[in-house]
Amino acid sequence: MKADWSKMEPFRLRTGQFKSDPGDRFGFFITQRGGRQVRAMLDDGQGTGWEHVSVSVLYRNERGKVTYPMPTWDEMCTIKNAFWGPEECVVQFHPPEEDYVNIAVNCLHLWKQVGEAFPMPPKICV
Repeated sequence: MKADWSKMEPFRLRTGQFKSDPGDRFGFFITQRGGRQVRAMLDDGQGTGWEHVSVSVLYRNERGKVTYPMPTWDEMCTIKNAFWGPEECVVQFHPPEEDYVNIAVNCLHLWKQVGEAFPMPPKICV
């Protein structure tokens, strides 16, 4: 995980239930991308051994109706690049169904074990 989150600090939620302070290694960040509000809840893994970000999207159409569409590949890449370096591999897990935990609708997650490189298949397969 990147040591410098300064580019994301302006997007950190500083009030309310999910508030955090500048420089905290966790937090809730809200950015705008093409009319979509991209929300990222991040933890640097110091308590669990796993760096983690939950990514969800809020979209309000021209009539004001709010929906929660699935994050796109580009939105996931933007969040990955905001908090991890280009040389780091992060993953989305598809656990056994008995281990599913669904707290938020259409929320995707990125994970990286602290201090470990994730094994990858041959480049031709990726």
